[in-house]
Parts: sequence; structure tokens; C-alpha cells
Amino acid sequence: MLLEKAQQLSTLADQKIQREKYVKHRQGFESRQKQIENAIASLEPLDNAVKIFRDRGLADFDVSNKADQLLGLIIQAKKRFEENPEWIIENNNFDGNRFKSSIDSLAKSLRQHLERNWKQYLAQQMPSTNDELLNLLAKIPSFRADVEHIQKLKADIDQVEFPETQSIFGHLENSIKNLKKCWEDLSGDDVPEAVLIFLRRAADPEGATLDLLTPEVTEWLDRHQISQALRIRLL
Repeated sequence: MLLEKAQQLSTLADQKIQREKYVKHRQGFESRQKQIENAIASLEPLDNAVKIFRDRGLADFDVSNKADQLLGLIIQAKKRFEENPEWIIENNNFDGNRFKSSIDSLAKSLRQHLERNWKQYLAQQMPSTNDELLNLLAKIPSFRADVEHIQKLKADIDQVEFPETQSIFGHLENSIKNLKKCWEDLSGDDVPEAVLIFLRRAADPEGATLDLLTPEVTEWLDRHQISQALRIRLL
């Protein structure tokens, strides 16, 4: 009887130890799972953006080297985990900091490439508006509403580092088209066509040629006190 009770006590003790071990490991698994999920979650919007850029022919960059390094870590961890699930809990086995560092490095590269390519896209698509000229035209009643609309469109576009979803990309494309049209249609009831042509050309990086500065244009610029804001330079 004594031996039997002793055996039962030993069994209960062992069960207690196993339960505590399971709880401890469960917390370890949950902690590691959260760490991996958070790291991967940081890549999801960037991965989505890359797919959007690639579909539109704008992803001319290659990050396969860093992606392959990260993939190697994941494949190795998956193999070891399948052999022994408790392997992933130990920091000496699965280096969570190294994994996160690889994720962060890849994310940084993707973000830099996406920002650069988006800026290049905007440089090709955006009209050559001039902020200083727009500020001047905003003081003229016949221009004010159109200029304010242009400025709002520009601000909305400029605040996006790069589009992360199809809907955002589509929205920005429409904003750029709208901005182009507004700039091309920029006009006022009392503004002669020759003045509009001169102002649009003056806002362009290449500037307006002197032959566009006709007496009619000069008179209009003087009347609206814009002449002092313009400069003549040799190319």
C-alpha cells in the first residue's frame, strides 16, 4: 500500500511538472509567434505596393539578395521546428533579433525604392506648376478659386510617400489628371489668352521667351503688380 501511494504521488508530481512545462512552453510559443507575426506584418503593405508598382511597370528595382537571406532563415527555422517544436523557443536556436533585423533591412530597402520610383513617376506626370506664381495669382480674384483648387490637389498628392493600395494609386492618378486639367484651364474672366500663355510658360522650368512678353502682357502684369515677381535670365 505504501509503495502504491508513493507511486501515485510520484505520478501526480510528474503530471504537475508536465503541466507547468506545457504552460511555460505555450507562453514561449505565443511570444515567438507574436514576434514573427509583427515582423512579417511590417512587410505586408510594402509587398502590396511592390505588386502594384510592378503591374504598372514602375518596379525596376531588385531586392532579391536581402529577400533570399530572409527566406533562408525562415526555411531553416521551419525545418528545425518540424523536427523539434521546442527548438524555436530558445534564443540560442532561433535568433529573434536577427530575424527582425533582416525584416527591417528588407523593409527599408523596399521603402527607399518605392519612394524613389514614386518621385520619378510624379516628375513625369505632374505639370510644371510654380508655387511662387500660384501664390501671386491667388491674390487676383479671378484666379483665386482655381489656384486654391490646384494648391489643394498638389498638397494631397505631395503628402503621400508612395501609394500602398490600388485604391490610393487610382485616387492619386485621378488627382494628377485633375491637376493637369486645372493648370491647363487656369483662367479668369479678365485675363487675355496671351497672358495665360505667358504665365504658363513662365512657370515651366525652361521659362517663357521674350517674344511672349508683348505690350499687352506687360500692361496686364503691371496692372496686377506681378512684374516684380518675374525674372529674366539667360539659358
